[in-house]
Amino acid sequence: MTPTNSPIAAKPPGTAEPPPPLRVLIAEDQEVNRLLIATLVERAGHRPCLVRNGLEALEAARDGEVDLILMDLHMPEMDGIAATRAIRAKGGCWRTIPIIAFTADTLNYDLERLRAEGFDDLLAKPLAVAELRAILARGCHLAASAPLLDRAVFDRLQADVGAAAGRRVVDGFLDDAAARIAAAAAASSPVQASEELASVRTNAAALGAMALAALCGRLSGTVPGPEERRQLEHVLDCTRDAIAAAIG
Repeated sequence: MTPTNSPIAAKPPGTAEPPPPLRVLIAEDQEVNRLLIATLVERAGHRPCLVRNGLEALEAARDGEVDLILMDLHMPEMDGIAATRAIRAKGGCWRTIPIIAFTADTLNYDLERLRAEGFDDLLAKPLAVAELRAILARGCHLAASAPLLDRAVFDRLQADVGAAAGRRVVDGFLDDAAARIAAAAAASSPVQASEELASVRTNAAALGAMALAALCGRLSGTVPGPEERRQLEHVLDCTRDAIAAAIG
């Protein structure tokens, strides 16, 4: 197979499928604001997940497939900055997931300070629809352009387990991922399909296969159709090539 520059093969002009919707985690303690932002996210074609404080945001990020986080800075229990630090400390794919701060107190928070805390961008309350849509569009681009193989993660795993065991881990992962993708596409319910894809995502992230992990996350909650299965299998094939090149 000839590797491509993108994890998803290009289609002729006019035939490209829209990207799968993002799962957007919205952390906001005010119910009216929470529902308003969720409505805007849904109207942009994405799937919101709602939490009320930083602790719930951390739990949702740990347990669910999340592509982008909208994080209020001022919340009870745990504020947005503390929650973002904890999410970044998880390592792996959590180091690169987009986290967007939003607050009405923009005079006391500049973007450079927030970036040092782990945020990627800042939105002012009340949220402007155009700015939110631009953030979501960038989130789609970032999710689609996740690296096939994070060499730092992959090389660290190989060093930890050794070359021979590392090869067995890789072969087992590739075989298991192929079987689970097929099972997800043949699943009788979105819940069953999501369980299969969640397993692939977890193992892919542990191995450093970030493009595959990101795509599995975006497809969570659905039974992959023929096009989505083709995308999953293509990314898996490209990941196989990237791993082969890394092993040498």
